[in-house]
Amino acid sequence: MKDPIGAFERLQDGIKRYITSAFGTDSQSFEEERKALLDKPGVLFQEAFVEPLPAYSSGKRLRDLNSEDLGGMTAAGVAAFVSVAESGLFQGEHSLYVHQERMLKAALSGKHAVVVTGTGSGKTESFLLPIMASIIREATAPGAAWNSARSTMQTKWSANSLPAWNDSRRELRGESRPAAIRALLLYPMNALVEDQLSRLRTALDSDEAHSAMDSSLGGNRIRFGRYNGATPVSGHPFKEDGKSNSSARRRLQVAIGTAFSDYMAIRKSIEDRKSRLEEARSNGNERACNQAKKDLSSALKQASFVPRIDPGAAEMFHRWEMQVAPPDLLITNVSMLSIMLMRHADSDIPGDRADSQMFDQTREWLDGDKSRVFHLVVDELHLHRGASGTEVAYLLRLLLDRLGLKPDSPQLRILASSASLDAAAPKTFEFLGGFFGLTPADAEKKFHIDAGELLYQRSVDPSLGDDLAGACIALANEAANPKSTPDPAATLAILIRQQDLGDKIVSAFREKGVQARRLTDIAKRWFPAPQVDALVATRGLLIALGSELELPVPRLRFHWMAKNIEGLWATPVLDSEDPQRRVGTLWPEPASSTSEGRMLEVLYCECCGTQLLCGNKIPLTAGQLAMVPNPAALPGLGAGAGGYELTALAAKIDGLPEASAETRTDLQLHRDLGVVWLVPPEWRMANKSDFEWRQGSVEQSDNGLPLSRADARWAEARINAKTGIVRLGEAKPNSGEARCLWFDATEVPSFQFPGMPQRCPSCGIDYSERRGSRRSPIRSFVTGIARTSHLLTKHLMSLLPEGDARKLVAFSDSREAAANLAVGVDQEQWGHLLRVFVQRELRARARNAANSLQQDILLHIENGRADLAKDALAGAESSLTTSEFEAAKRLRSAALAVTGDPKFASEEDLAVVRRVKAHRAGFVRLDDILRTPIVGSAALTPLWLDFVSRGVNPGGSSLDKRTVSGGGES
Repeated sequence: MKDPIGAFERLQDGIKRYITSAFGTDSQSFEEERKALLDKPGVLFQEAFVEPLPAYSSGKRLRDLNSEDLGGMTAAGVAAFVSVAESGLFQGEHSLYVHQERMLKAALSGKHAVVVTGTGSGKTESFLLPIMASIIREATAPGAAWNSARSTMQTKWSANSLPAWNDSRRELRGESRPAAIRALLLYPMNALVEDQLSRLRTALDSDEAHSAMDSSLGGNRIRFGRYNGATPVSGHPFKEDGKSNSSARRRLQVAIGTAFSDYMAIRKSIEDRKSRLEEARSNGNERACNQAKKDLSSALKQASFVPRIDPGAAEMFHRWEMQVAPPDLLITNVSMLSIMLMRHADSDIPGDRADSQMFDQTREWLDGDKSRVFHLVVDELHLHRGASGTEVAYLLRLLLDRLGLKPDSPQLRILASSASLDAAAPKTFEFLGGFFGLTPADAEKKFHIDAGELLYQRSVDPSLGDDLAGACIALANEAANPKSTPDPAATLAILIRQQDLGDKIVSAFREKGVQARRLTDIAKRWFPAPQVDALVATRGLLIALGSELELPVPRLRFHWMAKNIEGLWATPVLDSEDPQRRVGTLWPEPASSTSEGRMLEVLYCECCGTQLLCGNKIPLTAGQLAMVPNPAALPGLGAGAGGYELTALAAKIDGLPEASAETRTDLQLHRDLGVVWLVPPEWRMANKSDFEWRQGSVEQSDNGLPLSRADARWAEARINAKTGIVRLGEAKPNSGEARCLWFDATEVPSFQFPGMPQRCPSCGIDYSERRGSRRSPIRSFVTGIARTSHLLTKHLMSLLPEGDARKLVAFSDSREAAANLAVGVDQEQWGHLLRVFVQRELRARARNAANSLQQDILLHIENGRADLAKDALAGAESSLTTSEFEAAKRLRSAALAVTGDPKFASEEDLAVVRRVKAHRAGFVRLDDILRTPIVGSAALTPLWLDFVSRGVNPGGSSLDKRTVSGGGES
């Protein structure tokens, strides 16, 4: 990001503008106080923190590795390894990090190895390199090298000639080397499995990788496969009675067909873009050439998400193919590995297949030659702690026992990655020993732990100087002006001359080690001069560091912390200077009371903006209100209830906030929630009937209407600001009390009634007859997890630099929370797009002449002048958009069919003509925008076209709304 400080300011401004506009009130003082509250650090946003990402020293180039670096590999093996690794895993003359080089050497020399470097340090490559080197060492071993592949393929695969369920690409290509799992890559979650799969497709299944393996491995493939719940197809190929499992085989054929279509589509896209690139090069068009390169790069990146479905592919697609000939690299998760160890083929059914065969074949491969090595890769090792870690440790012991291996076996190589293990701490070896079945002493001998070799370790004065400060401030001021384009040239010229720039940048973060610090603190360390605005100067510095010129500095990670708005709280006090304000001082967090009085949650009317208060209500008897000694009259008991005590809403401890809808104020029941509206002393209720209505029940019928209703009203009362006690009745307020209206409803047994009043006491708007979920104009100041997540997602994506590298990943503490987060963002975005599309269509159609053209065409055809209709269409073509012209053509075709022979005209043609006839100038038919396409028709309706053109399902995120049925089709 080129301007992180400016981007954070724009992010905050966007979220705050949404909150103030979506939750607007009619009180100016309220709005001003809320704005000040939102600007306060810790209420909505916390002050930004920043930290330098560790930068690591580089070692040898990949092509400079020799036999000593690669465990005594032959010259042919070294050449093969470099060729294959450079074809996809790395690009060009790549230099390894020192820790990657050391991991490679340690693993090939017989040590277990763990890489514990930071983010973006190539941890994945640190264990993929030793695996690939070990496989290639086996493939090129003198006297035991793999035989060249001899293809038996007669015809190419096509949509009409797909592989059968029992076809094996290994056999089709004539590979005779033993099949076995040479490396099992174990991941804690499926998201990491998919990420690893994309990397392996680039490393081993690109055209370049295939070419390298053809020339250096005799056409043999280093095969890999994902094995989890997403891998087709579950079940055995045979039923228990030995007959064909035809349903499972059909599912597999469908999966192969779909995958083949996806693969052919992406291949066509790649070939088309390669052709455009060649054409641009031959024409000498530099601009077209750059765009073609960008398009080709994008297509190649997309290809990493699609399995390669051709006979030469290295990726194995389905379970039955892997069961009969295991891939060299098997990628799975802990849960799936546990299941795989328990699934066995039926020995009484010839040709049956199951998961455990892969482990049996791997054991046979290991027994066949004691120089062969099985690699066990555990990613995110530090996550396996406590009881769950113990379960995983025992699972790995079962796996090793099935393979005939022990933790100290020379045929076992454990490779792992972690971001938090301390290479120097004795407890690290206790953990490794306990997890993998070794004593701490043996673990210390067997394991190589590599924390990498860090750059920028010198501690120096972090001050960057006044000259640079001035240039940075000038650059920041340019960036703050929306009409100017900041030019970092002057700032970069000074930066280039800075001595020890990288060490200065990092030294600002050094305090008992390098750690994340407040942005304001870092700014003062870089620019300590009192006359310098350090934060503005830091903004300019970061813009310069984010330019395309590569400077010897570490990457910086920003921590932007935001929280969900859970509501606003205030005391029941009127403002003498602002008659529209109906609450006291605002607070962002609930408490029982303040010096001003009892704190209650603030509500507002979305129609008029008046403010109300609510709280958990405790019924009080008349005796209690009169403070008559009566020990038996506990809250909620006794006859003649004359009032209530309101408290801050009680916390629900039976569920997490994001998992329990009942914690939301707007979902509280009338029996629990009390709502008041403060009124001035002189206020009078002119007509009581204006404050009465029939409150609908929570329970609804299928058509969205309440199943029961209760008499409801706004009753005159008074509230004590200090105690929160509400006395019902029209009596004059006592000292310390304020007049108010109290929401009261006579509940009906067997039904529940919402705590939110369905009529506003200020504007009188009544939602009681509304259908659906929003049945009260009164709302709380709660943004909601889904809405906040969507807002953050939308604004963050708009701030990230454009291009394929733009990516946003959301993490959560649990699978359920992650699923809710994903669905919530999806639903919010769909609703946002729907509003935008409907508004755009309404505006366009209200002032669009295309509808008038369609009426003219229809009129000409009905009058028997089809020639005039054709002329009108042809004459308007240049002034119409593509979609408008297609709609007019469609109308002409439908009109000709209907007027020619209406008896045999299709229902679709009749509907088109009816819509055009019903059109009135200046009016828009909502049916034209909102209608659902006719099943079987190729024509999409406007909203559907809007959604589909942006790659969004018109039905939304809910699965039950993603299918349209009609006429026996779906």
